[in-house]
Amino acid sequence: MRNRLLLALSLALTAGPVSAQTALQLRWELTGDTHAAFTLTNRDTKPLPASGWAIYFSALHSADSGSVGAGFAIQDVMADLHRLVPSAGFAGLAPGATIKIPYVTDALLNRSFMPAGPYIVFDAAKDVGVPLTDYVAAPFERSQHVVTPEAQFVLDAEATDIPASELPPVFPTPLQVTMGTGELRLAAMPQITAPPQLANEAAFAAEYLRP
Repeated sequence: MRNRLLLALSLALTAGPVSAQTALQLRWELTGDTHAAFTLTNRDTKPLPASGWAIYFSALHSADSGSVGAGFAIQDVMADLHRLVPSAGFAGLAPGATIKIPYVTDALLNRSFMPAGPYIVFDAAKDVGVPLTDYVAAPFERSQHVVTPEAQFVLDAEATDIPASELPPVFPTPLQVTMGTGELRLAAMPQITAPPQLANEAAFAAEYLRP
């Protein structure tokens, strides 16, 4: 019985602020060649606090450092996972209020580059992610740098096979190669000489040749 009460109390403490913010509306749009913006609207009856939460999303590109406006920051978490977090310039969002958060990013070549899968996490329940189901990423068409199968085929058609006789016998290509005849059999560990800048490469070569 005691365990049930503790579990119920824990759920009440964590579920309260989380479930209250599922009414957030999030929009994303490309506003320029490399300029984008999130628009956050509080559809709830309670204000969104000025801190203590973060919106996570997946995208191939993050924001340029220092380009995020409206008192927010976009941080890289890992790989294509990023998060939108309020900073000192954000004072909270009243019920019914909307805020636009602009930022600069890399060129978005097609729709697969758009942010996807946003969810909000509150500091009070860091193990709970609440999906933002009211999310729309506005479609866009790029007039330049569009990647199409036809354009890629033209690029690939310019690639040609290099004859084996023209390939360097050693990779990476050394500064000088003198071709000889016969075979070279190593009876002992060869001497490896390298400048300090290539110390890691020299250690790798020694380990590779040791067997």
